[in-house]
Amino acid sequence: MRSINIMKDDFEKNEMEIILLLEIALQLLPIDEMELLDQIFGTISEIRKTSNEE
Repeated sequence: MRSINIMKDDFEKNEMEIILLLEIALQLLPIDEMELLDQIFGTISEIRKTSNEE
């Protein structure tokens, strides 16, 4: 419930708390899932680069 309440509040006010919660969640993931997330974020980054170039 805590994360839902954070998201309802002003984002900039709670930005650091949200980032810390995400970091904790990432640390709880197994290595294989972390590697998969790295691949996903890399793909998203490439898509954004391509979109910005168009």
